[in-house]
Amino acid sequence: PTPPPRKKKGGGGGGGGGGGTAKDTNWEGGHRVMGLAVWDGVIRGDRVSNALVSSLDLLPTIVSLSGKQLKPDRSYDGMDISPLLFGKTDKAHETLFHPASSTEITAMRYRNYKAHFRTYGQQPCRLPNGTHLPVGDSMVHNPPLVFDLDQDPAESQPIDPGPQIMDEIMRAFQAFWQDVNSTLKSVTSFDEDPSFRPCSNTSSVCCRLIS
Repeated sequence: PTPPPRKKKGGGGGGGGGGGTAKDTNWEGGHRVMGLAVWDGVIRGDRVSNALVSSLDLLPTIVSLSGKQLKPDRSYDGMDISPLLFGKTDKAHETLFHPASSTEITAMRYRNYKAHFRTYGQQPCRLPNGTHLPVGDSMVHNPPLVFDLDQDPAESQPIDPGPQIMDEIMRAFQAFWQDVNSTLKSVTSFDEDPSFRPCSNTSSVCCRLIS
C-alpha cells in the first residue's frame, strides 16, 4: 500500500510516538502520550509499563478504588486499571478506538497494530489575519491501512498483517459498533446549545468552531 496523507498541522503540536505533529488527528503523534501515576506507599515508583491505557480509564478506576460500582445498564469505553497500577498485571486494553465523530471511527489499536480506516489532516489554528492554512487531504481506506507500532511507531510504512490479523481487527471493529448501538447514547447537541461546546472561547486561535 502507498503511504497515507500526512499533512502536518501548522503552528505546533506534539509528538508522542512519531507521526509528525498531527495534533487533533488520530496519528500516534497527535494523541499518544506517556502516563504517570503517583500514590506514595501504594504504587511503586520504579515501575514502567508498556500497557495500552486511556484517559477513559480514569472513571472506572476511580470508581473501583472508591469501593463503588458503575451502573450496569450501559457500556463503558474505559476499564479499571488499578491491577496494572498496583503491579498485579502488565496488561490493560487489547483494543482502543479513536473517533472522529459520534458516527465514525477513523482508527483503532489492536494489540501492537494500528488500523486507519480514514486518514486526514486537521484544520490548523487560525493565523493572526483570521485565515487558516490548508487542511490535509482525507482518504478512506478499505481495507484499512495497518501499521505495526512496535516496529514503526511513526506510522511511516503500512504493512500487510496477513489475513488472520486483518480478520481479528475487523471483528473487533464490528463488535465495537454492535456494542455502541446497543447501549445508552448522549442526546446532547453541540449545535443547538453553544454552552455544550467543548471550546467556549471562540476568539482563541486554537478554537476551530468558526472558520
